[in-house]
Amino acid sequence: MRLRSQSCFMLLLLAAALSIMGVFTTIAYILDETYTETNRNTEQRLRNTKTNRNAEERPRNTQTERLVTTTAPSKVRRSDVKHIDREGALVLGHSRKNKGFLTIGIPVSRASGESNLRLTLESLIKSTTVAERAWLTIVVFARDLDQGSRQAVRAVVANFTEPLRTGMLQLIQIPQSFAFHLGRTATQGAGDGQAIENRDNAFLIAYSSNMSNYYLQLDGRVQAVSGYAAAIRDFIKSRGSRYWVTLEFGLRPTTGNLIRLGGRDEAQLKYLLVEFGAKLPVDKVYDFFKKLNAQKYPAMRRPPLFEPLRKL
Repeated sequence: MRLRSQSCFMLLLLAAALSIMGVFTTIAYILDETYTETNRNTEQRLRNTKTNRNAEERPRNTQTERLVTTTAPSKVRRSDVKHIDREGALVLGHSRKNKGFLTIGIPVSRASGESNLRLTLESLIKSTTVAERAWLTIVVFARDLDQGSRQAVRAVVANFTEPLRTGMLQLIQIPQSFAFHLGRTATQGAGDGQAIENRDNAFLIAYSSNMSNYYLQLDGRVQAVSGYAAAIRDFIKSRGSRYWVTLEFGLRPTTGNLIRLGGRDEAQLKYLLVEFGAKLPVDKVYDFFKKLNAQKYPAMRRPPLFEPLRKL
């Protein structure tokens, strides 16, 4: 009788053990199925997200495809203005070893006219003292890609032998493979003129980065007043601790704008010129730059130091 009771008890234990194992097996199966289904759902969401992202980017890629050439098939990237080939861009003159106070950038094209460029350079150079020329650099940027226009600009700049020898004057041109100008050929100079102009401005600022403390942009059709270099330095000092991101020294809103080089202001302005170049003209980009940085009012030097040649 006792043996029969022990056998029944063992059978009950075995049945209980099998029941518990069945429960755990069921739970494991459910968890495994849940995990597998979760992975499937996650992978599907990732595929959907990737598909949507590609669909959203497709219009931008379509626009970028217009900038592709057979020589350098890449996309326009903001990082390109951070890693430009200065030696490859330099045509005449040479880089200076010491950092200066002011760099003047002059983008010129066929529309500027060779005679206008010559008069502009003469006024900028002759209106400075020997001491001022040591901390002042003028960078002429031949914007056009065709060799005829480049040679015409080069012929004008080459006449200023002494400023070229000292490094005060430099002539640069954009390399044919530079990403901002993919799609611009020698015979297709127009294109999206506004976007190209703003990207040219970003390239010129990037080339001038860290050459001086400040950067001033002009064009090839202005004349400087005598003593303009000292007047710019004095006006900057007169601002004291008053906040500003750009100062204005010209008569027109598209020329005579000055910014700080080598910091946040420079990086932000280059970004805006690239990202909004197709939507805003250069003067509106500068306006947006000021508003973005809470410069409520223009800091203008009056009377202006640079005036259009035709008004003189």
